[in-house]
Amino acid sequence: MKIVKNLLPALFGSIVIASAGIASAATTQYQLKGNAPTGTKIASIDATSSIPFDKQYFEFSASERESFRSRFDQISKSDVPPFPRHGMQSIYKPILAEYKKTAKSGKLSMMATVDKTGRVTQLSVVKSPNKSLAKVSAAVLRDTRFNPAFCDGEPCEMSFPVELTFQ
Repeated sequence: MKIVKNLLPALFGSIVIASAGIASAATTQYQLKGNAPTGTKIASIDATSSIPFDKQYFEFSASERESFRSRFDQISKSDVPPFPRHGMQSIYKPILAEYKKTAKSGKLSMMATVDKTGRVTQLSVVKSPNKSLAKVSAAVLRDTRFNPAFCDGEPCEMSFPVELTFQ
């Protein structure tokens, strides 16, 4: 199973979004910043990724699209994967907030089925560092509206895998 990749260290712990895809050393790294700790104006870097957190899939460069698409098994060149309508930050920010509360390292692995209207119809939490993080993460994905996947030019149902490693 391939998935979102390259979230690295944060000030209050870290989250790594793993991938079975090939990482490129020359890819741009985007940052998801948190709040500045009390007594400083320097915001924490909660996560980094090879794709922007605040953009829509159609706003990505060709290399960013290819990086994201590489996380899906057996997707044809003409297919478009489902993507959160408000960018990846709409998923990661609330999950990171819960992680900061529980601060337990481990792996979170989930699979959401996104229907042709962009709604999550099925969701399974395969693995989680703790029950609280699993519950919040599942609620976040269930409540996220997606731009649906397109298969052969038509909206279609497609799985949206999420695999996060917290350190």
